[in-house]
Amino acid sequence: MHGTAMPRPAYTDQVYSSPGSFSSVFLAGTTLTLAGLPFTPDNSQFLMTIVTTAGGAVNRYPADSFYHSYNSGTGVLTVAGANFLASDLSIRVVLLGEARGYQAAGNYYRGSEVSPINLVPVVETLLEATNPATQELPSADGLQLLGFQHLSLNGTLVNATANAITIQVFGTNSSNAVPASRTWTALYGYRSDLNTMTNIVSCASTTVVYSWDFDYCNYQYIKIAFTNASAVNNTTSVFVRRSY
Repeated sequence: MHGTAMPRPAYTDQVYSSPGSFSSVFLAGTTLTLAGLPFTPDNSQFLMTIVTTAGGAVNRYPADSFYHSYNSGTGVLTVAGANFLASDLSIRVVLLGEARGYQAAGNYYRGSEVSPINLVPVVETLLEATNPATQELPSADGLQLLGFQHLSLNGTLVNATANAITIQVFGTNSSNAVPASRTWTALYGYRSDLNTMTNIVSCASTTVVYSWDFDYCNYQYIKIAFTNASAVNNTTSVFVRRSY
């Protein structure tokens, strides 16, 4: 073991170490390359480097005995008197920095949500077909909204006949195990392409490109009913996005 033993630092939110907080890889006998540091440390912040050799020995290089010098421009850490080898199994560089989340300029701690739910939408293609049959999407059971609050539909209806094809959105809070026995009601949504509220999108002898918003759609289940009265010469697409 190299160097005098020194107490292992308490791993608080001010202690950063590789490989968890950044990476440290062999460069030469006394040098390592550091990458991914969350801040730029000065030499006084390095506490020690710990190396596990191929033979299983653990060599410790405490900074008070082995001077640590860091070049922030190249990312190279030099440990005077070290004996690093390319065959070393692991390298742990330990340094002291600001508490994680602490902002020195404003003297406050910053908090952030990991994977915030408002940034985790679900996007689905419920229908994209030529001459599709009358059906309920995604099924008679519908979609369980769970924690989702907002719903938007977008797509295209193309119909060469006078017999209309339509889509409607239905909602219910009924928990009846039989979907047909639930109290479904047609919901009004905002047709943002037409700047109007409606509870049905219809297409006959034309092409309709629709964008339909249902904000704060607070129902247990929703389903989209597609009705095809022509069954020929038409195409339909229904793309759905759910968000919190």
